[in-house]
Amino acid sequence: MSIGVQGIRQIAVTVSDMDRAVAFYADTLGLDLRFRNDTLAFFDCGETRLLLGAKRAEDADGIVVYFEVSDIFTAVDSLRDSGIQIEKEPECLARMAGRAMWAAFFRDSEGALAALIAEHPDESGGEAPAA
Repeated sequence: MSIGVQGIRQIAVTVSDMDRAVAFYADTLGLDLRFRNDTLAFFDCGETRLLLGAKRAEDADGIVVYFEVSDIFTAVDSLRDSGIQIEKEPECLARMAGRAMWAAFFRDSEGALAALIAEHPDESGGEAPAA
């Protein structure tokens, strides 16, 4: 069964010290910092984004790989049909320029959190959902 993975779009890394982590990825590795606030930082790394997320008390340390698919709804249905438990149903993360970015989360065969991510036309005409 194929769910149509097109590549790895984003990798998220949980960090305990955002300033130190941003300095490492920007200054030491030379990645292009695209956006940063107190809890998130996004870097361009070729065609893949690197997301640094500040560790919260309830978070486990780790890395989440976001697999890009063309249709997140069909891909989630295919995973579910294969017996994979969906941890978080598809949710719109952001809306921009007529497009909406959607993500859904599941666990791989080893119990690691993974995600599907896709852009779909934004038919709502609205702003990004509240965080």
